[in-house]
Parts: sequence; structure tokens; C-alpha cells
Amino acid sequence: YSWTGPNVKKEEADKLALMAKKQASRIAKKYAFYFIAGTVVEHLNERRGNHLYNVCYVFDPKGKIIGHYDKRHPVPNLEKELTPGPTHKIIKTRFGNIGLQICRDILYSETTKTTADMGAKIIFSPTFWSRSSNVFRSSLKKYHHNDEVMPIKYIPIARSIENEAIFVLVNAGGKYKFNNRHDIMLGYTQINEPFIGQLDIFNNNKEKLMVHTVETETVDEMRKGWKIRGH
Repeated sequence: YSWTGPNVKKEEADKLALMAKKQASRIAKKYAFYFIAGTVVEHLNERRGNHLYNVCYVFDPKGKIIGHYDKRHPVPNLEKELTPGPTHKIIKTRFGNIGLQICRDILYSETTKTTADMGAKIIFSPTFWSRSSNVFRSSLKKYHHNDEVMPIKYIPIARSIENEAIFVLVNAGGKYKFNNRHDIMLGYTQINEPFIGQLDIFNNNKEKLMVHTVETETVDEMRKGWKIRGH
């Protein structure tokens, strides 16, 4: 959603997704880095049939797509038109195997565990999670106004420890407005490492850039010593 927002119309989805992928490819090539380019909504008849998916693409330093992941757990009341992704994925890079999941996939522990079991040392979760929205304003009136903060702030730490993997959650910040929808994005982008916990976190919803070095050797050490996943 980071390119289009959640309100993209079905007839516009593929056009916007193609535009986003071209832009992401140019960015990856210009700066010569791996780019996990948020998510887009699309359907491609030649490989997906007539279904809409929330998709995260990964680009290599030459701007080439080297893998993708389709969100496995669409939000029932907000993503009725989306089809759940068929499988978990890992993608090989020169830094090792990385795994992907999208937004509220973090609520399902088996998604992260399966990805770690497949060999992912770093798991990235691009996210479009709001603090408040006119879409679910009634529930905010009924429950504590921080009910959305708790899972996004603390679950990524648990996913990192229980799966012996570096877990990176990147969430949108600022405000989102499109047609009749108004959201205040939650932020709380963070990097978590198994032994240490949170290496860095934005404790607000400001739009910022986080730069951090991680040591994948800590993953190897923890998996040898702790064996939390049983192997």
C-alpha cells in the first residue's frame, strides 16, 4: 500500500502497480542496493488469474525483480477484494536469505516461523498500519485509543526472539488521505535482533529514515545455542 494506499480501484490496480515497480527499479539501480519496495495491489492474468493480491517485490542492485511475496492474511473487513497469497517465500541475496511478510501477517506467528524454518535470517515486514482511521472510528470510541499501538510495538520483538531471526518492521508515518478515507499512520518502524531486542525504533509516526548495521552472525549463534524452534 505504500505506493497506492488501500483504496486503489480494481481497474486501476495493474496500471499503478506497473508504475510503482518501474520507479522502484530505477531507485534500486540508481543507488545500487537491494530494495524491498513496500507493497502494491495488482492482478496479473498470466500468473495469478482474475484475483487481486497485496504484493511486495524485491529488487536487486541492478534494478531487477528477484522475488515477490503475496500477503497471506488480508484484513477481513478492510481487504475483502484481496486473495490470500498461496505460499511463504524466501529470497536469496548476497547478505543471505531474507523472508517477507506484509503488515498484519505479524499477528500470525506461524507465518514468521515457517519463513524462518525455510532459512530466512532477516525477515522484513512492510506495513501500512494506522493509529486511527475513519474506517474503524467506532471501535476507537469503544476501546482504548492506543489499542493499535500495542501489537505493532511489541510483537516484532517477540517474532525476532522466538524465530531466532532479525526482524525489520517498516511502517508508514504521517497522514494518509484519499477520497473519503482519512488515516493517521502509526509509525513505529523498528529493527529487532534475537539476543538484543530492539536495536532501533521510531517511537512516533514521524516520517524519517532509519540506517542501521546488523550482524547476521548473531542469528547463527542463537540458533546453535538456544534452538527455540527445535532445530
